[in-house]
Amino acid sequence: MEDTAILNASDFLDAEDPRLSFLIGNIRNAVTNRANQLAGQYGLTIRQLLVIGYLQKHSGEMVTQKTLEDHMHLSNPTITVLIQNMMKKGLIRREKVPEDGRKYRLILTEKARSTIGPCSSAMLADDAVIYSIFSEEEKRQLMSLLERLEQHLAAMPHP
Repeated sequence: MEDTAILNASDFLDAEDPRLSFLIGNIRNAVTNRANQLAGQYGLTIRQLLVIGYLQKHSGEMVTQKTLEDHMHLSNPTITVLIQNMMKKGLIRREKVPEDGRKYRLILTEKARSTIGPCSSAMLADDAVIYSIFSEEEKRQLMSLLERLEQHLAAMPHP
């Protein structure tokens, strides 16, 4: 099976047309695909890895499905399927909240805790390879520019 070619902006835009958004989209897709392939070696998807990381960091807190929806900016149906798949894989379990029988707290299993370390290490090593083309100063500048763009987009009204 051949790899699917990436559509380039020059395939349909003239040189003077704005291509920055297209370029950022292509980079996002390439980074996400790489991350999913790497996480896949550990039996995970990138979203599952993010959920595990979030639950690990907030292990002393009440993390519910709604918490993940809000923090990951994903819809209820998307999070529901994600949680169900992670439960089937034995990565998380749900525990009824005594104060509110309608809510379930999400808890990592030992399987998830033992998987996140090696997978995260592999992801960090891959990041180092990806960004090795930049000097430390260039990485700081790029991060600053992208954070500024993210803040600007978050403050903009929706079209």
